[in-house]
Amino acid sequence: MGEDSCELALTGTRALVTASTKGIGFGIAKVLASCGARVVINGRNPGTVAESVERLSSLGEVSGIACDLAREGCASRLVREAASRLGGLDALVYVPPPPPGGRFLEVSLEDWRLSYRLLVEAP
Repeated sequence: MGEDSCELALTGTRALVTASTKGIGFGIAKVLASCGARVVINGRNPGTVAESVERLSSLGEVSGIACDLAREGCASRLVREAASRLGGLDALVYVPPPPPGGRFLEVSLEDWRLSYRLLVEAP
């Protein structure tokens, strides 16, 4: 797929992409928006979400919701709000935020719990 073309027929598709203010999630949101999908992006920081929405808005309909998926109830609120904005959802791309880094034996129990919440509970 070239920079100016889209081989996917996604016009009107309503998509939520988590952890999408940078990296892989941002790239996925960019492709979806450029192929005609209506996209809601997500990140923890409201300022970063707003900046990313601005960067993607020239490609199509993109809005953002700031929400930390590690926090209790955030994932449910995110899906409800995105579905409300778009009039439903056709696609969910769950990109987990990266867990805290570190060497295996040096990772704290709380970091393990956070990783579990991000990778298992939040989806």
